[in-house]
Amino acid sequence: MLGRLDSILAKELLNGQKVVVVRCEEICMWGELVRQKMKHMRFLRKRMNTKPSHGLILFPAPANILWRTIRGMIPHKE
Repeated sequence: MLGRLDSILAKELLNGQKVVVVRCEEICMWGELVRQKMKHMRFLRKRMNTKPSHGLILFPAPANILWRTIRGMIPHKE
């Protein structure tokens, strides 16, 4: 499960540990496959109203999705 793994990894990172995750593409997300796909497509459609090229930087690769969810759990703007 993506969220459970991320919370454990975020806690380890906050403690100062170095963490390496292998085979990120095998991590399953919670819920039905159709629901996951629709949620990801909604995320990919997000963009800025005034200038779409200045919108979100999207990462479709599984390793980058994992990185983004972990980054959301730790303080990264200091």
